[in-house]
Amino acid sequence: MKILYLFLIIFLAVALSCGGNGEQEETGTAEAVEEFGREQLEPEREYAPVAELGEWRKITSSEGDFSFMMPGEPYYAVDTVNTPRGPVEYPSYTLDTPEKHLMVGYSDMPEDLVAQAPARVVLEGTVRGVVEESGGTSVLDTLIQNENMTARESVVTLPDGESVMRVRAYMSGNRIYIVTASAPVSDTAGLLGRFVESFELLKE
Repeated sequence: MKILYLFLIIFLAVALSCGGNGEQEETGTAEAVEEFGREQLEPEREYAPVAELGEWRKITSSEGDFSFMMPGEPYYAVDTVNTPRGPVEYPSYTLDTPEKHLMVGYSDMPEDLVAQAPARVVLEGTVRGVVEESGGTSVLDTLIQNENMTARESVVTLPDGESVMRVRAYMSGNRIYIVTASAPVSDTAGLLGRFVESFELLKE
């Protein structure tokens, strides 16, 4: 399971784009989610992949101000990274099978750092970091912009030659959201599209 590295990529993307540097010390914690649609997740439930995906359900994060669809019950965790600017949390929702990976996570970045870097630069660095970590090759890059947020997406062929990943990073204010999904090529048309496209911010 790769949860913490995604946050590190985001933080480094911001720091590097602003000319900063520094070492990050990692610590991990897990908490019970306050809102999971209408259900509550078990506290400190041990992470484990599932044998197969289940029925699609809508997941709502009141703290993260977003919702998305997921085919089963995700594992919820909050990882904390000690940075030069102090501890920063990275909550995430993950659902894995042996061949498929779905995840949504987000983090609030230091406002002064974000103010120094254009959203496009931060998002490009974030997506590029995920692609490099996967060892895959980006075959399509897209910039998405509207009045509420800016997003960057990359479609990636993975090293096994049989799987595809979609990674999309959003930025709204100083909050960065990251949505990743990977699956065998034969499953990508429905699974990846439905999952990635289902993400949306809650209306105020």
